[in-house]
Amino acid sequence: MAKTSAYGFEYVRHLEPSVSTPATLEYIISDSAGALTIGDAVKLSSGYLMGAGTDSEKFGILVGLVTSKGENLFKSKESVSGSKTGDDTYNAASDNTTVDQVKGVVFYDDKALFKGKATGTITQAMVGQWFLGAVSDGTYVDSVNYTTAQGAFSAGTQDFQLLELLDATTGLFRIGRSQLLNDVTI
Repeated sequence: MAKTSAYGFEYVRHLEPSVSTPATLEYIISDSAGALTIGDAVKLSSGYLMGAGTDSEKFGILVGLVTSKGENLFKSKESVSGSKTGDDTYNAASDNTTVDQVKGVVFYDDKALFKGKATGTITQAMVGQWFLGAVSDGTYVDSVNYTTAQGAFSAGTQDFQLLELLDATTGLFRIGRSQLLNDVTI
């Protein structure tokens, strides 16, 4: 699959040695959810999937888009409303929840490590620190914000934790502010 952007989170490995691929869940995408790109952070809202903004909890990372029959949206011959861009972005129609029911496939495991880009230079000294999500190319969180709230854990700002430095702008991050946790800031 060709990525349409240099941004977006990509699964690399799991913190549990025996897990090679984290579990996935499929959820119907919310009506008119906006352009969702594989690699975006997503959340559940009223039982449907939508993109996660910079100021909200994250359910997981979008790793696929499928038809109501479970076929890859970009390879399926099934006709669906909404619009596709490249082979990794889908903008749901205003009636997706009742008509086409296109679904997003989500890695939701808080022990999954995702390769992600930062909006500035990151260093080895930042490993273990927390970063807010950022929107670098698209509609929803697809990177981490180096310039604000990077530092120690703080309720409400714990979106992503850097666990391994890969280079000056890229690292392995885990989701810290998850909808799966009991977080009083949500």
